[in-house]
Amino acid sequence: IAYTVSMPQPSNHLFHVTLRANGLKGELHDVKMPAWHPGYYRMIDYAKNVSNFRAEDGAGRALPWEKVTKNTWRIAAGQASTMVLNYDVLGTVAFSAQNDLGESRAFIAPTGMYLYVAGQLQHAVTVSIRLPPTWTRIATGLDAAPGRANTFSAPDFDTLYDCPILIGNQETLGFEVQ
Repeated sequence: IAYTVSMPQPSNHLFHVTLRANGLKGELHDVKMPAWHPGYYRMIDYAKNVSNFRAEDGAGRALPWEKVTKNTWRIAAGQASTMVLNYDVLGTVAFSAQNDLGESRAFIAPTGMYLYVAGQLQHAVTVSIRLPPTWTRIATGLDAAPGRANTFSAPDFDTLYDCPILIGNQETLGFEVQ
């Protein structure tokens, strides 16, 4: 499962997310947006910030879909083993459990950014970040993917959802222990 997150026009506060899931079996797939955030003990309606949702197979053919609950989209994939989803996420709240995007920085609260395929939370995940032209830094607890610039990996969704991402031109301070 691989995500690409871009910020084509940071001033409009919209992240663009592409989710590519390979090796799927079955005709119907539910994808869900969590309604919680690690360490924040409240329900959050992250799905309300999702717009411009589209689903395709691996060859780029549109797949029919419907929103079946507040935070669940059902895709009729037929026999396609690859599903590519594109959607936008509004980020306007500067808070650790919310996404925020502006002209000088972005903060990704993972549970409010990454849809997951129901029943697939145990799978490994990669996240590639496409930086705006003048931004240079990405800070996250995710592991860097070897040989892939601005790409990070997690062994499962528990790890992914526990690692926010700060993007921009923030200062990096280093130190040594002992």
